[in-house]
Amino acid sequence: ECPSSTLVEFPSATVRYPKNKFFFLASVFIQILAALPIEKKARRQMAHYIIKKNISLLISDSRPLILSACKQSVYISHQLHPQPTYAGFFISAWQQFASRKSLSVWVPDFENQDKCLAGHLSHPVWNDRCRYIGMLSRFSGNNWIKASKNRILILLSGPEPSRTILEQKLLSILSVANIPFFLVRGTQKAAPLQEKIPHLELANTDELKNLFANSGAVISRSGYSSIMDAQVLGIPWLMIPTPGQTEQEYLYDWNGHQSEFHFLHENEINAELLKQWWESIKALETHKTSTEKDDLNQAIEDIIRQAGLQDFPENL
Repeated sequence: ECPSSTLVEFPSATVRYPKNKFFFLASVFIQILAALPIEKKARRQMAHYIIKKNISLLISDSRPLILSACKQSVYISHQLHPQPTYAGFFISAWQQFASRKSLSVWVPDFENQDKCLAGHLSHPVWNDRCRYIGMLSRFSGNNWIKASKNRILILLSGPEPSRTILEQKLLSILSVANIPFFLVRGTQKAAPLQEKIPHLELANTDELKNLFANSGAVISRSGYSSIMDAQVLGIPWLMIPTPGQTEQEYLYDWNGHQSEFHFLHENEINAELLKQWWESIKALETHKTSTEKDDLNQAIEDIIRQAGLQDFPENL
């Protein structure tokens, strides 16, 4: 995506979600404890790199333990008050403590809860420290969208084995329903597919734009980035939460009754239902795209001045 930018890899823990959702919280809690030494190592390496490169400002996306590696920092996250409440209280307090010295906390959502996409997730009790910057999507300014309606685009990503389980189920159902599709697997580690299945392992922004422009609908997990992309693009979209992943299930509940997009649990999907949904989409005449603009550029300009880097924009 950014071939001219310097890319440095730091240690990062990989969370795997259990098949049984009843073990989700316990499993994730144990994995978080196991990840703490990894985050400590990453913070130490980050601090060394910041000193070496004379970096003055750090923006950390959902990694609060990294913030203390730099004297001036910004924390960005939509999950400031995770659900369920009994677990979310402690995680919210932990994030507030970790970001207490940050210059700002950026939230990719709307402050008005009547139009926000993340609901209570993005509205902690300490939201007086938050700056709401609106929806963020790499597909904003989508005048290029002229979606044909000859196939469904399946975008799959996320933790295993959930990703592969949904992939196999969707491929089987779409084959039975005789619905044309194109698959982006979102991984290079999955088992090989049959040659006749049209797919890419991974896709960059330009490739995705082309796929969106030639697809009548999209099926994906109900991750927050996908919800923001769907809102911006306006293409008919079916969201399927990862079983047991509390964030996606909460987003399902929050958006499912007030969104123009469809949300279904994995066990609700069948060939007849998808076929009816696909036929209704082909009958649509237009797609409704969003005209909302994000506040990211202004937030960046303001934080540059606040951090004392007024000369930085001229060097961009």
